[in-house]
Amino acid sequence: SPKDISGDRWDFRNQRIREAFAKVLDDFSPHVVHFHNLVGLSVTMIDECQLRGIPTVLTLHDYWGICFKNTMTKNDGSLCLQGGFDCLGCKEMLLGEPPLPSPVRNAHVELSLHKVDRFISPSHYLAERYAANGVPRARISVIKYGIDLERFRTVPRPRHKLTLGFIGHL
Repeated sequence: SPKDISGDRWDFRNQRIREAFAKVLDDFSPHVVHFHNLVGLSVTMIDECQLRGIPTVLTLHDYWGICFKNTMTKNDGSLCLQGGFDCLGCKEMLLGEPPLPSPVRNAHVELSLHKVDRFISPSHYLAERYAANGVPRARISVIKYGIDLERFRTVPRPRHKLTLGFIGHL
C-alpha cells in the first residue's frame, strides 16, 4: 500500500507479506526465487526461501537495499558513496518521523541481503555501491540490460507451453 513506501514508515519486515509469500512458496515449490525489488514488500521473504533451502537471486535495479531514500544523494545534492551513519543526515528528507534511525534500517536490510545467494547488477557502478555497503562483491554478477538475439537464433524451441509469472509494480 502507499503507506508501506511512505517516509514515515519503514515496513521492510512485514509479517503479513511474509506469511502470504510462505504460502506461495509452499503451493508452488519453486526451484529458485528471483527477486527484482522488495520495496513495499518484506526482506523476510528471503528468510522464507532460506528456511526451505530455495536458492535466491536478487536483481539490483536501484539503491533501496542500501539507501532509504533510494537515491544515494545527500541533502545538498552531492553523491553518497557509503551509507552507515551518514544516513542520519538525510533524515529530514523523509515525510514524518521514521520509527527507526536509518543506520538501524540499513543494518536490518543488509542482514537479509547477506542471505541472498546471487545478485545481478545492470552496471559495475551499482555493483560497487552495494559492495561498498556490505554486499559480498563475489556474489554480484554484472549483466548489462539488453538481449543479444543472435545467440538464440539456433537454439531449438521446445513445443510445450512455457509459463512465466511476475509480481511487481511499475
